[in-house]
Amino acid sequence: MSLRTWCPPAAGIGTLVPAALACLLVAAPPAAAGWFMHAGNAQHTALSTVPTQPLERIHWQTPVDLNPQYSGTSLLIHYGSPLVTEGNTVILPVKVGVADTFRVEARRGSDGGLLWQLDTDFRLAPAGWTPSMGPALAPSGRVYFPGGGGTLLRTAALDAPGPHTATRVAFYGIANYGADPAAFNASLRVCTPLTSDSHGTVYFGVRAVAANPLGIESGVAAVDASGGGRFVPILAASGGLCDRVG
Repeated sequence: MSLRTWCPPAAGIGTLVPAALACLLVAAPPAAAGWFMHAGNAQHTALSTVPTQPLERIHWQTPVDLNPQYSGTSLLIHYGSPLVTEGNTVILPVKVGVADTFRVEARRGSDGGLLWQLDTDFRLAPAGWTPSMGPALAPSGRVYFPGGGGTLLRTAALDAPGPHTATRVAFYGIANYGADPAAFNASLRVCTPLTSDSHGTVYFGVRAVAANPLGIESGVAAVDASGGGRFVPILAASGGLCDRVG
């Protein structure tokens, strides 16, 4: 029987051991197994097709918070769900700064070796706790993760080692973002984990923390595989019952 590492959802895959992600040695699943987003799938069932062995051995581990002393004394933090590609690459968000500076790392599931990493200009929305930074795998073989100004960053060739570059997409149009990135970075924040559907459209919540050039309110956004966007203000989506998302 071949063996590979797997990060079991049994412990609540979106809730990691503080400051360390531990992966356990388990039997290899059939082809096309993976963990694609927060709670595993678009329905957020948190059910895996891959059983774990008894939780008796740590195969490898890596920090998910490089400055835990700045995250409070109890570290009641979600960080973000690790993802697993069909090629057994583990992709995880890592907090690198003293507050809310993040990067995304891709590591071999077999031994935890670093394949690539990308920084992001994403910043957390205001909250009384530390929210998660939630990437997602799309069926196109891309990983999407939050960027600044309510944008998303994406890259592909996820199992390939070496330098990667990120492409930015914006639900309100990348040309609009490019015209005044500072204004959008100061006003819009992705505030939920990302969710991808079977067509590669990625959905997420956006918080408007200040006025912006397009007058965008807090709401629910989507970006499709071609980079086109959609948006519904939270007041409309909730029938007037809610004025904030995230």
